[in-house]
Amino acid sequence: MTASEFFDSSVSSEDAEALSAAVKKLTGTPLAERLIQSRDLGEVMVIAHAMVRKDRGEDVYVVIDEHRGQKFASKFGIKVIDTAWILSSTVERGLIKDRSEVRKTYDTLRKYDAGLAHIDQTILLQKKLWAQCQSLNEAVSSNSTPSAGTGAETISSGLPWIPTKADRDDREMTIDHHDVAA
Repeated sequence: MTASEFFDSSVSSEDAEALSAAVKKLTGTPLAERLIQSRDLGEVMVIAHAMVRKDRGEDVYVVIDEHRGQKFASKFGIKVIDTAWILSSTVERGLIKDRSEVRKTYDTLRKYDAGLAHIDQTILLQKKLWAQCQSLNEAVSSNSTPSAGTGAETISSGLPWIPTKADRDDREMTIDHHDVAA
């Protein structure tokens, strides 16, 4: 059986072969055998897709919440972010206004992902995050935009800040674009 037979028609035979090789490299198991093992299959396939894109020279991030999966992806040079990072980014950008809103959002996500830690084990309710946001909001309201036009802006976590359409319309900037494999 060829690797292409495991994927739908939207996956080229070249991509299917590359994914098959990545799964074999990751797990030591041929794709056909690995697909019948459900444990950690989602993480394996996400990391395999990321490896293929990384091997093609793309800058790739994966979203993985489970610690073991994060370590596994990092072992293969894949950049990892998690749900708490994504939500803290929305807090830093002012898209989530208060702790109750972030708690409600996080609790809703936890209903669908058993791998998410309790919110108290994240940075999402910590004073440091909210103090940073207050400072940023004060700077924005006084019409000074931090780090505008620097070429590759980052948020406090050090990962690239990717603007929304409204942000792009409000001011000109150069942003390094990054793919997120999910």
